[in-house]
Amino acid sequence: IQSLVGFRGDFYGWDWDIAAAHGETSLQRQQNNDIDSGKFQQALFATSTTTCSDPSNLCSPINIFNPAVPVTAAAAQFVSLNLQVQSLTTQDYVTASASRELGFLQSPWAATPAAVSVGVEYRDESSDYRPDAASQSGLSPGFGQTLPTKGRYDVSEAFGEAIIPIAEDQPLAKSISLELGYRHSDYSTSGTTESFKYGADWAPIEGLRFRGMFQRAVRAASIAELLSPVTTSTGELLVDP
Repeated sequence: IQSLVGFRGDFYGWDWDIAAAHGETSLQRQQNNDIDSGKFQQALFATSTTTCSDPSNLCSPINIFNPAVPVTAAAAQFVSLNLQVQSLTTQDYVTASASRELGFLQSPWAATPAAVSVGVEYRDESSDYRPDAASQSGLSPGFGQTLPTKGRYDVSEAFGEAIIPIAEDQPLAKSISLELGYRHSDYSTSGTTESFKYGADWAPIEGLRFRGMFQRAVRAASIAELLSPVTTSTGELLVDP
């Protein structure tokens, strides 16, 4: 589900843009015919080919040591385990920006003045991950224990960018310009941080351009990284602990 609304216009030479959005992503996953490790072990302990040592829950024996003895339908049904996971992830954001050319900031070698863009943004993100009791129990030998995760965070940001032409249509300088950018972010989970960029490009002739840029990008931990419980099942072997 995604909904978006926005407005744009101009005000005293500034082009402005305001937008807001709400998004939801839901998951309903069913995993059928996995194996219940507890019942599988119960089915291995048998007094005969038809009777388990512990006959509770209609136990039906399984013999994995003799390929000539097939697994019966009753035994397969006994050790069968169905798993279900539901989750809901939401994101809300509001952003506003304004841009314009600054006539008072113009290089004597360029016909185009500097252009700037400034803005603010607010985002709120939440996630609710709900595995069923069978998933949380860790009975599945293939998936291991899957625990619920629930939480949210928000971030407020302010940003600005500028492109400053230095030279245009000059000898050996079809165009030379500087590019600057800065963003300040305040996360409810990890505090404040800054990211920025600066660089330049030079086109000595039409069709040939050289560009250099230095950037520093920062991101905060996601909800899953922040709130996932520490477990020691096979499900975590994909990630270096």
